[in-house]
Amino acid sequence: MLELNRALPKEQQVSINRIVLLATPANGSDVAQRICKKHWLRPILGKSVKKGLLGGAPVQDFGCEIGVLSGSRPFGLAATLFPLKGVNDGVVTEAETRINVAVDTDCVPQSHTLMLFSRVCAEKVAVFLRTGRFESDRQSNART
Repeated sequence: MLELNRALPKEQQVSINRIVLLATPANGSDVAQRICKKHWLRPILGKSVKKGLLGGAPVQDFGCEIGVLSGSRPFGLAATLFPLKGVNDGVVTEAETRINVAVDTDCVPQSHTLMLFSRVCAEKVAVFLRTGRFESDRQSNART
C-alpha cells in the first residue's frame, strides 16, 4: 500500500506520518515455511507467500515512523501443529517481526489472531499514532 501511494502523483498521495505493523513477519515466517512444505496446506497461505512470508518482504524507510507490535501468547491451532521456539504469538515469533527502520517496538501478551481484537493493542496503536512511541510518558509514569 505504501509503495502504491508513493507511485501516485503528489496531489493524490495520502499523507502518512506513522504506521504500525501488527505481528507482521517481515523477516519471513517459520510457520509459513513449514506449511509450504505440505503441498495440501499451501493454498491457505494464498498470495502472501510471494509477498514475503518466506522472507524478503519489502520493508524500507517510507518516510514515516514505523512501530512494530508482536505477541507473546502462543495459542491456537497453528501453535499446536507448528510449535515455535522463543517469544511468539502462536504464529509469528518476535524475532520475525523485527525491522531496522522501526522507531519503537513492543510485545503484548496476546495470540496472533486475538491481537486484532485486543483493547491493549488498540490503545498501544492509538498512543503510537499520536506520539511516535507505544507508551506515553503518562503511562510509564503511572506504572512506576
